[in-house]
Amino acid sequence: MKKLLLLLCAFFSVVSINAQYNVNDYIYTTTAKYKVTKILSIPSPGTDWHNYSSEIFSPFIADTEEDYNGIMSTRSDEGDFISYALPIVYGKSYIISLKYKAISDGSTSITNGALNQIDAWISSQDDQGARVGLNNIDYSQVAATTTVIANEWTNISWAFTDTLAVNATPEEENKEPGGFLNILFSRITTESIIASDIQVAEVIQVYDTRISDAYILFAKQIMNDPNFNTESAAEARATLEEDIAAVEAASIDGTFDDQTAAEEYIATLQESVNEFMNFTSTDFTKEDYFRYITDISVVAKYIRTGIADGATIGGFLFKGPNWSHSEGAPYWSKGIHGGYSDSAGTISLTNANFPAGKYFFSVEVRNAVYASGYIRQYTLENEVKMFIGNDTISCGMIKGEQFVKFYHIAEIKEGETFDVGVWYPGYTSGSIFDAMHFEIRGFGDIAQRLERQTIWNSFSTQWNEAVKQRQALLEKVGSNDYPWEQDTIQHTLNKWDPLYNAVQNVWVDENGNDLGTATNAELEEWAIHQGFYPEEEDPDYNLYSQYALVRGYQYTNAYLESENHALVSLSEAIAESESIRDDDLNSTGNKDIINNAVDKAKEVLDDIKNNSNDSRRESDESAIDEQIELLKEANSKFLASIEKTSPFIDIEFSGGFTTILEEEDSTQVIGYVINGQSDFYPQGKGQMTFNGVSSVSNDNQEDSKLFQIGFQGMFDTDSEATLRVGNSAATVEFGEENLPTDEDVIRAQFDLWFGNLSGKYLTVELQNAAGERVAGFSINRYKGIVAYNDFNNQTGAWNDITESKENGGTGMDIKRYSTGLGSSSVSNAAICVENNRSSFDLIIDYKANAIKGTIVNSKNGTCNGEFMPMTDVYSNPNLTDNKVSKFVIKSDYGTGARRCWFDNLQIFKYPSQAEEALFEKVEHSIPGDVNKDKNVDISDIVAVINLIAAGEFQIEGDVNMDQKIDISDIVAIINIIAGVN
Repeated sequence: MKKLLLLLCAFFSVVSINAQYNVNDYIYTTTAKYKVTKILSIPSPGTDWHNYSSEIFSPFIADTEEDYNGIMSTRSDEGDFISYALPIVYGKSYIISLKYKAISDGSTSITNGALNQIDAWISSQDDQGARVGLNNIDYSQVAATTTVIANEWTNISWAFTDTLAVNATPEEENKEPGGFLNILFSRITTESIIASDIQVAEVIQVYDTRISDAYILFAKQIMNDPNFNTESAAEARATLEEDIAAVEAASIDGTFDDQTAAEEYIATLQESVNEFMNFTSTDFTKEDYFRYITDISVVAKYIRTGIADGATIGGFLFKGPNWSHSEGAPYWSKGIHGGYSDSAGTISLTNANFPAGKYFFSVEVRNAVYASGYIRQYTLENEVKMFIGNDTISCGMIKGEQFVKFYHIAEIKEGETFDVGVWYPGYTSGSIFDAMHFEIRGFGDIAQRLERQTIWNSFSTQWNEAVKQRQALLEKVGSNDYPWEQDTIQHTLNKWDPLYNAVQNVWVDENGNDLGTATNAELEEWAIHQGFYPEEEDPDYNLYSQYALVRGYQYTNAYLESENHALVSLSEAIAESESIRDDDLNSTGNKDIINNAVDKAKEVLDDIKNNSNDSRRESDESAIDEQIELLKEANSKFLASIEKTSPFIDIEFSGGFTTILEEEDSTQVIGYVINGQSDFYPQGKGQMTFNGVSSVSNDNQEDSKLFQIGFQGMFDTDSEATLRVGNSAATVEFGEENLPTDEDVIRAQFDLWFGNLSGKYLTVELQNAAGERVAGFSINRYKGIVAYNDFNNQTGAWNDITESKENGGTGMDIKRYSTGLGSSSVSNAAICVENNRSSFDLIIDYKANAIKGTIVNSKNGTCNGEFMPMTDVYSNPNLTDNKVSKFVIKSDYGTGARRCWFDNLQIFKYPSQAEEALFEKVEHSIPGDVNKDKNVDISDIVAVINLIAAGEFQIEGDVNMDQKIDISDIVAIINIIAGVN
């Protein structure tokens, strides 16, 4: 479908404010260059125009040389306007311009009925006399607002690309389908003037010589740059000079009116520039091993919807404003832009493998601000900088819609990471920064070194695996864990060690470093032989079978582990039986049942490991199978012998919920509870209650549903109910008789399915009677961030498994074992599946002064956290006591989130089996007792002042527990002294 085009010609100095164009004149707009083919006749305003009222304008006669004849507004009443509908030809392009003098600073408008509405639109119908073309189905508004300064003539122009087909199916008598350009002036401020010489020019698009002019400037800079202008490049320089001269001549003589011819000229010039640069440098954007971090279009497709500060994609590091890619626009199709930001932004390309040396970096950039309606205005002038490593240069100020090409040459020094990019300062009112056509070149032997490094990386990956697999094979020689098929080890070593020895200390030193003796081709060939798996009929199979020693070592290791796996199975069965025996909940069982079975299994396992061989294998495997069955039988008998410890809390949500009614008014619901399965807890205890829940639907018990807090029948297969965790905290009170003593263990077991909380947190806490956290965890499922995890037993906002290990523990790695499924694109039913279930077991042993967490995840395996000291509990000065009194779960899920789901809560209390405390108790400090003298007085204020002055953090000094020490802690101490809560 053809398009009708009105084009913007404002904001460019090449368009004179007083311009009146003639046929064959060139007009430069912000987007392109045009040649005038026809000037359309349009009457002066007020003549043959539609007048709403003859009183709203009067003639204006110029009284100075700077003035223009026209019409002056006499009033700006609502609804006053004049308009004109100019016939135009379908499929043609037009430029419209006029001059306007405002009586005061401001801007024109395109809003119907607004003050100073200077408007234009196209339509298939003559809209003359219409206020605006909104009732015309093919109406398309084309005007834009323009800033005006009081008492100065302003040139007003418009631009748009119209997808409307005007009279696409014309009447028979209408041989040349057309439409109308409708022009409107409404509510013009009194005494403001519109000049008479409104002009509409019919134009054709020609090649934009600003692009060729900019490239010629770049080509001349490169041609004279001493890094490229060397004696060896003299012949290429002469060719480049000739091509520059040819482009300059063609640009002047009208050849470039033909866009195809112009593009051919520029392509030839670009080829000459590249040939000239190639004498002293290598273009890495042309190399396959570098393309993945320099092809901006590849990166852009990943960030079309935006990317956050600090993210890295394909080697591009984005810092500062949000970056995105606008697909389909002519200049942005291979570009990246930062959006809606007033902060500085950087795009850099990094590669740790790139060697030290001299590099060339170029990029094309521009900037803009957003005007009303998200229309870009290229009036912003801003500074751009480029950097290579630590060498930064200013590119000067950039302005306008045309991209500007810059380049920089500098060195990456030894020890520095290759890092090149552009920096943009941002703009206080928000700005857009576009960048495209990144190019990286290296001088001297960088290309050769980079090629060697790339090939070496491929080779060394395979070589290191060969070393690893061969060492693993040697460790299996004579190993008790691998008594069967030992002869395959020597067979493998005999076959592959000659090839291994041909490389060891010949191409590679003992530390795996390149000795420089192998050619690139040799390294590549060696690596290729290791990296594929041909079938026997493949023509390359013979080479593979002769040279693929990595696979040879790997296959033998895998074969030995498979052939000897029965021993692993027996070891695992023994460990499982010991775990069942040693579980505190099973302490009343007859342990001799398991001990006897375990002792016998260990005896059999030890005999096989020390004495078995291939001739005994069949009978020994039968013995292993027998022992595994005996262990399973012992487990069952042992579990049957247990005087079972029943949970005092047992909630699995199948019973729905119950409403709590106001005693004096039974029609008023004041709360909701979910009852547990146990009968023996006191009234009001052992139930799950909810805070702040409203809008309940409770039609009947079979279909009871409280959507904010739970869901009946989440699993269609078995109708098992599951709690839908919300931001209304779900709390289970233990009851006074179930509170632990210093000789007890409190143990909580439950299942969780993590959903995508859109950057929010799921929180599980074991709290004391005062509602203070004794132990628990909180995780941001979306980002995998742990706010706190007391079962890793370290303080701080980033209390994760890393901190735990650094402090000597293994802890409970909830980031690894509890992320599972749950993106915003999956349904709740898809979240609540078996391989997304995480089963938790949280233990607080008061006699041992220890806490422990365990997670079993169907998909990711088991995390057996070790017992760890309750440091957090005893060092927290604001913790009243550490006796658990309630269980709480909640989630401050975000908009569009997928909730987490919770089920099968069981809480036990039983006597500790510990003989003594495993960890020393830290003395519980008094809140506000900073100097630890057992009193809270003015000396503690002095102690806080000293901490502030020294810049030190001490937990006792953080009286208000806000993770910092400042004047607010002094206020907190004063309140404690004064008895103010």
